[in-house]
Amino acid sequence: HTWSSCRTWLRLPMRGCMESSVVELRDGRLLMTMRTQLGAVFQSWSADGGESWAKPQTTGLRAPESCPRIERIPSTGDLLLTWNHSQYDPEFRSHYGKRTPLTAAISSDEGQTWGQIRNIEDDPERAFTNPGCCFTRDNRLILNYWTCPYDPTGKMLGDQIDLKLAIIDVDWFYD
Repeated sequence: HTWSSCRTWLRLPMRGCMESSVVELRDGRLLMTMRTQLGAVFQSWSADGGESWAKPQTTGLRAPESCPRIERIPSTGDLLLTWNHSQYDPEFRSHYGKRTPLTAAISSDEGQTWGQIRNIEDDPERAFTNPGCCFTRDNRLILNYWTCPYDPTGKMLGDQIDLKLAIIDVDWFYD
């Protein structure tokens, strides 16, 4: 119903913190993941409902400049992270590396560690990014994301964007 700015702004080098997603942890704190230009998915915590945030730290999960998404899996209580688990490459023409594969990982300890890393989609000729997700009552993830081809120089062909949808049984992430 109401919105206000937080007391602290998160700052990182280059273009900083971008396109975050937030989940509430079991202890009431908030965990935010964010896009950066630093070669990894970064995260930050808030203990006061988002009024202030801790200094961002790397998750240790490599990434180009692309959007991560974090959600809680209702049936297990674990956290699910989707992002591009690919090599950081400052020389790559677009976003410091390829936005492929689109990958998922599980955290059973509230974002302290990540495991069960699985590729959802992997095509070196295409970018996959901007995931959004929700869970169904029958224990499935509905994951939407956009994709576009790369030209031979590594430029994303943004005039050829397709929206994709994947429906994935939650058990697949644990296999």
